Amino acid sequence: MSEPQIRIGKHLLESITTGMYDNPLCIFREYIQNSTDAIDLAISNGLITSDLARIDVHVAPEQKRIIIEDNGSGLSSEKALMALKNIGDSDKIFGKDAGFRGIGRLGGVSYCNKLTFSTSSFSEEIKTIITWDCKKLRSLIKPGLYKEYDLFKVLDECVSFRQESENRDAHYFRV
Repeated sequence: MSEPQIRIGKHLLESITTGMYDNPLCIFREYIQNSTDAIDLAISNGLITSDLARIDVHVAPEQKRIIIEDNGSGLSSEKALMALKNIGDSDKIFGKDAGFRGIGRLGGVSYCNKLTFSTSSFSEEIKTIITWDCKKLRSLIKPGLYKEYDLFKVLDECVSFRQESENRDAHYFRV
């Protein structure tokens, strides 16, 4: 007898986004915690000194856009796609880093129509851009609709990936 194929339901995504982040202000905490982890890593790797570390928050109400950007270590082009598409998987160290569960960045799924992560790592000439179509995602996970969709199919339809040229000295993460 063969082992049945495991299916991960799409409603898990709602549980770890809207279910955990029921206040939109929570996403600021999550993104700033991720930035502080990246800055700590950049300092320990000698990319920046603590006096040059920065986290910038840009609010553009007329465009309905908020951007949080740091000059931390960034993610390498090799790791970025999986790190930003995976769920519940993180290289962060429990007890050392602020985040470690691999879900905090998903808090914006509940409150954004589009969630874009851009990152580059020092000495690479590439930036990686991952975009979550949150509006579409929320429609696909509505109870009673799209019953044939599992979590993987939702992610495949709602998460896009591209890479572009970048200055090799750049190192950052932007959401």
